[in-house]
Amino acid sequence: DLFLVSMRPYLTFLEKWMGMGEVEDHYNEFMILHDPSVPLHTLRYWHEACRLRPGTALPVFFQPLAREILLTGKSVALMRSVQPTFRTSTSSHMWDQFVESFRSKM
Repeated sequence: DLFLVSMRPYLTFLEKWMGMGEVEDHYNEFMILHDPSVPLHTLRYWHEACRLRPGTALPVFFQPLAREILLTGKSVALMRSVQPTFRTSTSSHMWDQFVESFRSKM
C-alpha cells in the first residue's frame, strides 16, 4: 500500500498531462519541463515548450515510456488548442487501472 500511495502523485500528474495536455508541477519535480512563455501555435512550441526534465528521478517502469508520455501530452495540448473540449478517453481512470493492474500481479 505504501508503494501505491507513493505512486499517486505521479499518476495524478500523468493523468493531467496525458489527458488534458496540462502541466501542474508546483515543485518542479516531475519529468516534464514546461516553458509557458513559448507560444502554443508556433513551431517552437513542439521543440521548446515541453521537454523531458534533465536529471529527474523517474520510476524505472516509466523510463522506457518517457518519450511517448512527452509526445502524448504535447499532442493533447495541440488538439485542445483547436478543440477545447478534447481529452483522451482513459485520462479519468488511470489511477484505478494502475491499482487494479498492480494488485492483480501481486
